[in-house]
Amino acid sequence: MPATFSVAIADYFKGSTIDGWDLVIATLVLIAAWIASILAARAVRSFAHRVDGISPDVAAMGARVVKYFVLLIGIGVSLTFLGASMQPLLAAAIIAAVVMFLTLRGVADNFGASVLLQTTRPFVIDDEVELMGFNGIVKELNGRSVIVHTFDGRVVHLPNSELLEHPIVNNSVHRTRRSEVEIRVAAPPSPALIDAIRNAVTSAAGVLPEPPPLIALRGFEIDRTTAVVQFWHAATNGLVTIGAVIEAVGSAIGADGTAVVVSSTSSAIQRTPPTAV
Repeated sequence: MPATFSVAIADYFKGSTIDGWDLVIATLVLIAAWIASILAARAVRSFAHRVDGISPDVAAMGARVVKYFVLLIGIGVSLTFLGASMQPLLAAAIIAAVVMFLTLRGVADNFGASVLLQTTRPFVIDDEVELMGFNGIVKELNGRSVIVHTFDGRVVHLPNSELLEHPIVNNSVHRTRRSEVEIRVAAPPSPALIDAIRNAVTSAAGVLPEPPPLIALRGFEIDRTTAVVQFWHAATNGLVTIGAVIEAVGSAIGADGTAVVVSSTSSAIQRTPPTAV
């Protein structure tokens, strides 16, 4: 052992009177702390399993934090029985805590946000959501992020802490969702036209019978009808159902040669008589 290191050890324990009993007590405290850390980790896991909504990853992370915390306390108490001064230990603990806080601040924020998300449950696995501008299906919620599979084939990892600062839209909470299409027909409004539109919408695949489709006129002109149709469908079947409605209405209204345009986006109403649909 180098002389300088031996001097440092001697200075650290200077003025202490260590005997065999001190070593025995310090060892027993260390063993007790090790056992207590294991029991505390088990208790955290057991508690997490009884709380609805906490994932195994979050429970494991919390158990590790508690285990190391209890073990560090036991090490500090054990060293005091060996005559170690508490001031250097406290200083080292404070420095370690500050470094850990600065290093793991983002991890702690995401972990805390994960616990909040899993206990309040604004969404669950396989829900269709809109989060931070991304629309897709929730596939995983862990201690760091929410993993969403978007409808265009991307996999997005959204940090938990940032989700709490943005609106969370859950399209699956009621398992149904309302969509709408705009219909422009080169014909004047009439009950027969409205009935034809309603029959076409209700016959489209994926449209739910209840609540029934709602048809509202957006423009009333001599030679053109502009209407909006609202209908309900399964929450995860929106694009397919909208496409089916567009095809059904276009085929039904345009069967006799009537000019018709069906769109999933609304257009600005013209203020002058149109020359076409």
